[in-house]
Amino acid sequence: SPRSAQPGENETILATAVASVPTRWQLATLEDGVPWIIGTVVIIAAMAMVIHAERRREMELPKVSGKLLPAPSAGNQTRYKVAIDIKAGSLPAELIKVDTSPPWKIRRAPKRQMLAPGSESSWQLDVRAGEEMGHRGVNVHVSFTVEGAGDGWVMDLRLKPPRDNEEE
Repeated sequence: SPRSAQPGENETILATAVASVPTRWQLATLEDGVPWIIGTVVIIAAMAMVIHAERRREMELPKVSGKLLPAPSAGNQTRYKVAIDIKAGSLPAELIKVDTSPPWKIRRAPKRQMLAPGSESSWQLDVRAGEEMGHRGVNVHVSFTVEGAGDGWVMDLRLKPPRDNEEE
């Protein structure tokens, strides 16, 4: 049976000491830490490669910006003008089509066009919807093919209608 922590008849406590038990890392040798160091270096290298690839992709793809402007409405329809600006990235791109999400409909959408690296293009679209949908935002989808980065790149612009009390 284990010895009791209480002193017996012929025993005297002369001193006590308080100590903490060493942790695994305090007892570890350099050989124990090598796998952890290698694993950490591999994870950091993988994260750096992902960040580099994302940054390169952002430089290659076109940047799309836009603004929703008021336009005269007719009948029971709400109309806006959408001013779109595109700045091509570091790769040549082709604008495939510009579309909107329902209930909005687009007039005067731009035709297919090539964008040289670094070039800029701007135009205005007319969008319309029923009167009851006029308070909803307009979602404009701009489709591209980017040489060297593949087909099917779609940039979305979510534009909110201007408020009546805002001044430009």
